[in-house]
Amino acid sequence: MLHRTATGVLILISLLSAKAVSALSVDPQLIQLVSPQSRLVAGMSRTAAQGSTGSFLLITAENRTDLSDFFSLTGGDATRRMSSLLFVTGEDRDADAKEHSLLVSGEFNRDSIFRFSAAGVSRESYRGISVLVVPPFKRERETLREVRWLAILDARIALFGSVASVQHEIDRWIERAAPDTLLTERLHRLARHDDSWCVLLARDLEGVTERVLAKLDPRLGEVAHEGGLLAFGIKFGRKIEIAADSNPFPTENVSTQRDLTEGASGGAMHFFSSSPSDKAGSQAVVKVSRRKYQDWSDASISDYGLFAKR
Repeated sequence: MLHRTATGVLILISLLSAKAVSALSVDPQLIQLVSPQSRLVAGMSRTAAQGSTGSFLLITAENRTDLSDFFSLTGGDATRRMSSLLFVTGEDRDADAKEHSLLVSGEFNRDSIFRFSAAGVSRESYRGISVLVVPPFKRERETLREVRWLAILDARIALFGSVASVQHEIDRWIERAAPDTLLTERLHRLARHDDSWCVLLARDLEGVTERVLAKLDPRLGEVAHEGGLLAFGIKFGRKIEIAADSNPFPTENVSTQRDLTEGASGGAMHFFSSSPSDKAGSQAVVKVSRRKYQDWSDASISDYGLFAKR
């Protein structure tokens, strides 16, 4: 059902106070760590986290759980400062091995975080990097049963998520891997609409994204209707400006097609590993009042069963 699908895929969130976040938007250090095999990448910066206006992000239920648990795990660090957040969903190799992670830039005291973390955690080392091995929290054992890793890189980057995802990100950090050109190109097309943004490299079979965006403005829905590689971003100001950009999926050389299985994610999507098509896409930029945006946010929560804002 659409309701069930949307619950696991679309989330409206308004979190972090302005005091906890600096002025950076898309942090290149985090973008560099995102694997080219990622299927869904969403980001949020200071303006999007002011707290008075909900920020629309397309993420999975695992991403949301990672965020909540990250705050719990790092709560013992009194010096913690966060400047930019990325939510990443990777390959869905099978029902028990979803890849997902939260990447945060800022300032972190690893000793404090590791010392005061929840009971039951342990430590391991991966390529010389100390990681915290985190078993499922009691509150989420019905929906998330996997062990996750938390790593702090040079006191300025935190990685938290599935073991495979964090390993890939540590590998890229050690090897100084170049950023994924597909992701950086999509972000470039969003121009300055990066207070809150999402790049979706998956096909939304249920049309949830199209329906939600169309409720705000038909032009946004038309762009989402094109399917393919979809990116949208938000700029907060006196009016809220939303940009949506879509390019077709390639018609040839599609190497994989996968579904997000129902369950914790609840998403019905096909994933593709390929380069974008050369065909022309479509783009729309709209401006709406804060009242209209807030009404749309509230209606999306009500109509689609989205998670409540924090």
